[in-house]
Formats: sequence, C-alpha cells, structure tokens
Amino acid sequence: MARCEGWEKTLKIVSVQFDYGGLQSYKKLSQVFAYSVKKNCPDADLELINAKPPEIKRKIRSKSFATNTLKIKLWLNALRSTTDDVVFMDCDMIVLKDISSAFKNDFDIGYTKRTGSRIPYNGGVVFVKNTPEAIKFIEHWKEINDKMYNDYTFHHTYRNKYAGMNQAAFGYIMETGGYKTKLKKFSCDIWNACVENWPKINDETRIVHIKGALRRSVLMNRSIAGCRFRRAIILWRNLAIEAGLIHAPKLDVNTATPITPHPLIRKVRGLRRSRRRY
Repeated sequence: MARCEGWEKTLKIVSVQFDYGGLQSYKKLSQVFAYSVKKNCPDADLELINAKPPEIKRKIRSKSFATNTLKIKLWLNALRSTTDDVVFMDCDMIVLKDISSAFKNDFDIGYTKRTGSRIPYNGGVVFVKNTPEAIKFIEHWKEINDKMYNDYTFHHTYRNKYAGMNQAAFGYIMETGGYKTKLKKFSCDIWNACVENWPKINDETRIVHIKGALRRSVLMNRSIAGCRFRRAIILWRNLAIEAGLIHAPKLDVNTATPITPHPLIRKVRGLRRSRRRY
C-alpha cells in the first residue's frame, strides 16, 4: 500500500498500451516505464492494459484518434473495477520518484498544465481519486470524446487549440464548465516533464514524458554531446540499463561520465596497463 502523510489508500497506476504487431520501439518504452514504476513506486499496483488497436472505418479519423477514443473507455472500465485511487499514465514515461504524495492534495481529478507551450494541457498523466464525482467527470470526458470522434467539425475546432482527441475533449470541458468535480492543476515541471521542461529536470522531478525528439534520441541511441535535454536521455538510459535492456555503463546525470565502467572497458584498460610494464 502506497502511503504518504495525509493520505492512506492503495494507489493503482494504469497504462493502456496498443499492440501493433510487436512494435519494438513502444515495447522498449513500456518495459522501461514498468521498471521505473516498480523501482520508484514499489507499493503501487501497476496494471498494464495491452489492447488491440481499433479498426478505423472512416478515412477522416486517424489511428491516434481511434486509439485515444478506446483508451478513455478502458480508463473508465479500470476506474469502475476498483476502489483504489488511480493514476492513468502513458507508457512512454519514466517515474523518478514516488508519486503517491500527489494524493495528499484535495481534488477529484488532477491534471498537468504546461507552460511555454501552445498546447496548454498534456493528457499523459491524470490523477484520479476514486470518488463518485471523479467517475462522473471521466464519464463526461468520454462522452465528449465520443462526440468529437463522430463529428469532425466539432473536433477540429478544439484540436487546433488542444491537440489530439482526449486533450481536445478535456479542453472543451475546461472551457465550458458545468461540472462539480474538484480539479487540481499539477505543474508539468515536476509531474509530467514535456519538451519545454526537459532542460529543467532536477531532483524534484517525478515524471518525465519520453516524447518527440527525446523519444527519437533514446530509441536511436543518438549522441548526447551538446544536447539541451541530455539529463533526460541519461535518466532514461540508466533505467534501461538497470532493467537489462541496454548493455552499457550507467552515466552520471550531471557529468555524463560512466559511474561504473563496463566489464569490457575494464578489461581493455587492464590490457593497456599491462602493456606499459614491458
């Protein structure tokens, strides 16, 4: 049971993942995500929902819109099936610290607000206290999401402001109101570090979103020299190394130098030293 001062309940972390025929990139992201949760939130109950991608019957709806629409349905099913408080998270993330402390705040739904970005919200992390009000909010969110999926004009209006499908529906709800749910805004700097937050990652950061350029950097093993989000890359790679997915020495996040040399590096260094003796 995850506990923090002012809150004593079981915490459940739920991540919906879509199986695109063994796509290795997302498989690796998911494995590192799961490892980071187990390492840094050991008392949380992790549920990975491996879903079959929905069929797209109309050409005007993209694959991501269809999966977003199914994802929020699976969220609602997961919430209804438990009495635990829940954090819905994308699998392209890493958890750096225990996140149960978020629940000592007074809210039904917690969301992350971006700063310095045209898109104000990111739906990669949603904190949900399992209250009737929270369930009603997710139901309403799903209802708006479904309407947008079936009405291109309605969706297009809000997609331009908020992007995606879930975020567009959430943005609509935030604009129009009409709900009695207690909402809590969490800073992306700490709880969902996105593009504009990567250079500012520090010891207070709890969640990093591995998206866009950062995702390409970690999956393609690009050089970190001079990279403005080097720290984020090192944090992900070190977790992947600990999980046994990458075979290399871990790096110090501040200096980018190896913490413990790889066995092969130690062997080569030993050979060099032995040659100097002769």
